[in-house]
Amino acid sequence: MKVFWYCNSMFPPLARHLGRPVSGLCGWQYAYAESLLSACPDLHLALGVVYNGHGERKIEIDGIVYYLIPCRDAWKYSAGMTARWREALDDFKPDIIHLHGTEFPVGLALLEAAGSIPAVASIQGLVTVCARYYNYGMTVTDLLHAVAFRDFLRPGRTLLPAAAANMAWRGKCEVSTVRKLKHIIGRTSWDRAHVLSWNPEINYHFCNESLREIFYTAEKWSYCSCNKHTIFVGSSSYPLKGAHQIIKAMALVVRKYPDARLRVVGSDPLHPGSFKNYLKLPGYAIYLRRLINRLHLAEHVTFLGQLPAEAMVSEFQHCNCCVLPSAIENSPNTLGEAQLLGTPVIASYSGGIPDMIADGIDGYLYRFEEVEMLAQKIDGVFSAGASMHDVSTAEIAAAEKRHDRAANARRLLEIYNELGSENRTRL
Repeated sequence: MKVFWYCNSMFPPLARHLGRPVSGLCGWQYAYAESLLSACPDLHLALGVVYNGHGERKIEIDGIVYYLIPCRDAWKYSAGMTARWREALDDFKPDIIHLHGTEFPVGLALLEAAGSIPAVASIQGLVTVCARYYNYGMTVTDLLHAVAFRDFLRPGRTLLPAAAANMAWRGKCEVSTVRKLKHIIGRTSWDRAHVLSWNPEINYHFCNESLREIFYTAEKWSYCSCNKHTIFVGSSSYPLKGAHQIIKAMALVVRKYPDARLRVVGSDPLHPGSFKNYLKLPGYAIYLRRLINRLHLAEHVTFLGQLPAEAMVSEFQHCNCCVLPSAIENSPNTLGEAQLLGTPVIASYSGGIPDMIADGIDGYLYRFEEVEMLAQKIDGVFSAGASMHDVSTAEIAAAEKRHDRAANARRLLEIYNELGSENRTRL
């Protein structure tokens, strides 16, 4: 069987081959592809990816065929994009097309080029719904304080209200894509409810996702070796991820734990290094800087920049707990990675997260708005000390089952066979 994937980012081997930075966004997808090929050596896989370059290119690396499609703006649809996809499909002649993500017009163009080839898409985050919560937990005054220098240069793209509106605009493409499909792959009750509301006739296939290799093999979290009263947060890129909520909760935590530390992935608004770098900060980072200074937390918060997988593992291993304070999520990889390592996790009760955590057994849940409850959950983990071993063990067991690479690869092959039967093709 020949399967054609579409992904929003380049796989690491392709990025290295082209001399481009390796994105951490698709590491799990590459690991997924490897486990799939390992489970079925007779499967032939191609990856279609758009890039800011000139001319179509075809490259084969380690058994995967890559089709590079030139595209200046993945947010814009063009008829020429459909024609380029059709050329790639005519060359590879796939039996199945699999879209990883539904929110970009280039994916919709691929579906239009597919013709009668069976196609399926994997749900990622559902930007249609995420747009509702983009600035959740921020007041009008907060939004006014979240204006950066660069927002005056591109107000229609970077101002927080405009960014939310752009996400909602992408959501229209997402809904169109789902309505055009006959098959969809999801993994939570949340994503299932939403896609069925858009397309009640769609065939929903359940399949869990696999994660990056290092999180399966790295040493597990241990209370004895963790940095006590240290909290790790995996993203502060935009308001939906809820960094402002954990900072508010931190003001309560330090009353009881004056040595508490918060370590956050993302650009550092507290120490930009130069005035030029300060001018490059996004508006949300400016707001976080104001919030931290107003709450007198500068000595308690450290921003880590963007971290590769190895550094993420180290943060998980050495924190006292990991917090996911998002306003909405589907099944965040950060949560799965933390659970695989046994790091005590506290997450907001939102989206698909309740499908991943049994409160008090393999993690802890709280309402996004209730920063007081978040502070109490953190206090509970800190005060539990070594007795968190039971929760840690339960997390590992749940995550190993959910993210079992061999089982997930087998399930995906089953889905491909179901779709392939439409063209009388079986593995």
